[in-house]
Amino acid sequence: MRIAPHNCGGPVLTAAAVQVAACCANFVIQEIFPYHNPLMYEIVENPLEKTVNKGRLKVPEAPGLGVTLNHKFMNQHIVHSVEQS
Repeated sequence: MRIAPHNCGGPVLTAAAVQVAACCANFVIQEIFPYHNPLMYEIVENPLEKTVNKGRLKVPEAPGLGVTLNHKFMNQHIVHSVEQS
């Protein structure tokens, strides 16, 4: 049976979905959602959504999922818990 994975998540989920799709012999097409708020794509340094060319994505060759977290951006959005006494 052929598969067409659903992905409406952000750039980390897109990177994971592309890696899974590349390993599936019965893969047909990968849904992505490149219309999130632009801040969503700041989570990683190299979002795959921005590399779509004629409806195609290349499978990243970098280690892991193939994307690098943007720690500078993420550190600006850390939520610290408040200890209760």
